[in-house]
Amino acid sequence: MRSTDLGFNHCLVIGASGFIGQALCHAIQKQGARVRALLRRPLSGPWDEVLIHDLCQSMPTDLQQTLFKDIDVVFHLATVAYSAARNADPETYWRLNLSAA
Repeated sequence: MRSTDLGFNHCLVIGASGFIGQALCHAIQKQGARVRALLRRPLSGPWDEVLIHDLCQSMPTDLQQTLFKDIDVVFHLATVAYSAARNADPETYWRLNLSAA
């Protein structure tokens, strides 16, 4: 296990592929902690592990257990960021941005 000054050794970043998510993952790795990323689609980036799941869909129990196994801290950055998306489908916008947290 790596030792860090962050107060945790293994984190989960939900929404790791976004601008802030990638910067956060890079900074966390630079400090020596492991990063597990939950992404909507496969993508390489500054993370040690990747799990794929679309938060618009119900998450299977086995994925929930895998997702949080050995995790010390969670950063939830997944969001629908554009006002056009909010206006087009307000129910999904609010569900993803508020209910998923």
